Amino acid sequence: MKKANLSAKILTAATLGLSIFTFAPVANANSLVPTQEGEIALLNDDNTYTCSSNAPCIDTTLLGYSVKSFSNNSNNRPSLLFVDDTTTQNNYLKSGLGITFLITDEGTTSDAGTQWFRPVALDNESGNPLESGRLEVGIFEFIFDQAVNGLKLNFFDVEDGGFSGLLAINGETVNTLLGEGVDKNIKTLPILNNVTSFKVQLGQRNTVKFPNTGDGVLLQASVPEPGNVVSLGVLAVAGMFGLRKGKKASQVN
Repeated sequence: MKKANLSAKILTAATLGLSIFTFAPVANANSLVPTQEGEIALLNDDNTYTCSSNAPCIDTTLLGYSVKSFSNNSNNRPSLLFVDDTTTQNNYLKSGLGITFLITDEGTTSDAGTQWFRPVALDNESGNPLESGRLEVGIFEFIFDQAVNGLKLNFFDVEDGGFSGLLAINGETVNTLLGEGVDKNIKTLPILNNVTSFKVQLGQRNTVKFPNTGDGVLLQASVPEPGNVVSLGVLAVAGMFGLRKGKKASQVN
């Protein structure tokens, strides 16, 4: 896929979103998590992008990055990835099977009312969502069009240590795995600079602490606020540009 210059994307997004965000307060950081709830279109090996449910299909290439999913070699296929406000209920379908995000989840539920990247683990044999889509486990690589500085990663609800965390930066293995914490904890890694890609593991299926289910984990990622109104739109208006189905972001039900 031929990628456009990131600055051009910023200018386009800001121009189209300017009437909405001109008078908005400048935040301390720009979240890489789109504001639109739905499914992230994942990058395939043939450079196409696919959504697998009937949720709104979000094309992150318009924001300057792509996401690829990997198997964790633990009886799971590559997981799906969603954007979820954990204080809302959402019901989606994958191949006729339900994915249900509850207002009050059995395990990984945030009180913040903000958007998080939320993985959905799939059974290796059937490809069906595990625990009705509420096993938040997956391995994902985020690939930027251009290197970014000041990247901040937050992991939500890491309760079982040694699984979740940063696996690689710019293709180089780092294995910065997080220790266990109390329920609803947020763990933040040191700020990362000159990042063209990063790979993370979120949660783990069937751990010693949670043998019948697993440790579900959510992710937030952000970069510093550029400091001017014109560039504000690239991340803030994600919902306006996120729904795209076609050659780049196809949808499979």
